[in-house]
Amino acid sequence: MREPVAPDIAYLSVAVLTTGGDLNANGYSVVVDQAAPRKLSGDSLRVRESFSVSPGPHTLRLSDVAANCVVNGANPRTVNVASHNATETTFEVTCSATGFAITTRTTGPDSPSTISLQVDGQPPLTIPANGPRDVTQLTQGSHTIALQLPTHCTIVGGNPITVDV
Repeated sequence: MREPVAPDIAYLSVAVLTTGGDLNANGYSVVVDQAAPRKLSGDSLRVRESFSVSPGPHTLRLSDVAANCVVNGANPRTVNVASHNATETTFEVTCSATGFAITTRTTGPDSPSTISLQVDGQPPLTIPANGPRDVTQLTQGSHTIALQLPTHCTIVGGNPITVDV
């Protein structure tokens, strides 16, 4: 009679470490050996997922990488996984900022506490009347910015203006 044999399996842990500005907002997926993509769990700075795989070489591809982000190092990459062991690989991703910072300043006895900011005709964003606001996740190129104020307020300078990202 034969002794039972443990299944010949291995474990692969895939991590993604993201740095820079305007991080990948929609998350990442990983493709193992051309199988269906699997969504990676975790926050936008560090994500990790583990897979049960057969021992041997496996090709990994990080997908769903935002246009303003780049994978450092090989993508796809081959990882050799030993039987009954866990092997980890880390994709390092660097993202570039894709927006602008705006600071407003109001004066007068009846100043609003917030101002509306409209970018490219999209629904307005609320920004503090006396303070900064970052506007991110914009495509590269020119963008039209317009401030919307109460009728008793005026803007010094141009409105709208165009900025290049």
